[in-house]
Amino acid sequence: MTRGIVTITTAVAAIALTSPAFAQTLLLSGEVGLASGVEGGDPGTGSTTFRRARTRFEAGGDLRSDEDRVDAFALRAFAEIEPHVSVGGELRYVRYIGQHFTGFAGFTGTLAPHTLFGGVVGVQGFIPLGKTLSLLIEPSFSALPFGSDLPTDQPLLWGLLCVGIRGDFLAASAANEEGPK
Repeated sequence: MTRGIVTITTAVAAIALTSPAFAQTLLLSGEVGLASGVEGGDPGTGSTTFRRARTRFEAGGDLRSDEDRVDAFALRAFAEIEPHVSVGGELRYVRYIGQHFTGFAGFTGTLAPHTLFGGVVGVQGFIPLGKTLSLLIEPSFSALPFGSDLPTDQPLLWGLLCVGIRGDFLAASAANEEGPK
């Protein structure tokens, strides 16, 4: 009987006195930037024409684990500010290729006042400006075959270049010291 009480008391004390162990730390990065480029599509004439793309303000972030630093998921919102006003967003799978370079693929679209939906691929380069801050340079390509803002039944094509600022927020010192694994 005494052995059982001692065993139970020891087990309860061990559980109560131990701190929880966290297996991983989430790494959060955020970005803001301004983008524009080239837009191509059929304006209804039967041939593809190119013009300057809509200028947009972009903001977003990506989340990854310190145990698997090369894979991340990102959300990005954008507001097209010229020549038409609209809002939209992107959902991306991001693959880190070194400490200052990523590639991504995902879905993009405008949601209001008209809709456009499709896929996006691109790369990001980061030029360090400090321990947690970087200059962001991001070329991307989008093909948008769905939505109410298509002039014809042909997809709209965007080739964009975004320039902005990127910050590493959570566990930034650990991410900068070790880099992707």
